[in-house]
Amino acid sequence: MKEQALYQTWTPTPWIVEYKSVWRKAVLLVFLFCLISPWAMDRIHVPAPNNCSWWRVDDDFCATPLSGFWALFVGYSIVIGNVLHMTGGAALGGGRSFPQILWIFWIVYIPLPALATLLLLTVHGRFLPQRFQVALWALAAVGGVGLFLVLAFTALGEPLLRLWGVWSYVLLSVTAFYLEVRLWIWQRSRAPGQSTA
Repeated sequence: MKEQALYQTWTPTPWIVEYKSVWRKAVLLVFLFCLISPWAMDRIHVPAPNNCSWWRVDDDFCATPLSGFWALFVGYSIVIGNVLHMTGGAALGGGRSFPQILWIFWIVYIPLPALATLLLLTVHGRFLPQRFQVALWALAAVGGVGLFLVLAFTALGEPLLRLWGVWSYVLLSVTAFYLEVRLWIWQRSRAPGQSTA
């Protein structure tokens, strides 16, 4: 029995191909849902006898959730501020730890796969190869899992389960990566010039 090529044995189920615009729109909707969910916590000094509006971190502090939109705003503000300082010849003050730098760069990267998905929906893949889309979601998934591991083993690891906006984005990245890979493999199995994103 002849060995079959990978694309012949691992082809997507028909709905992945037939409803690609539907699940890509769903990916964008879930992405927006992730951005309105908690990504960070703001600590507020509230002594222990008083009640917290959200949840208590310790005897002296309470925490309120901050959304993914807030995280994006802060991440881009830090990057733009650093670029302006460097172009102005000023030295950057206040060194950041490796987990903080990783968090900032991952935050800046977050919207790129979603923007690429929006581009695929509007131009039907004329200017964006499918393999580029696969690579974007792969980096988002790997970056998200890596960030989880870093936060879990550093001082930045707030009560991680309460930051469910971050983890829902990681889950979305892994799911979108899987769907895009299946679609890409199906496209490679077609004759040249027939594949469409």
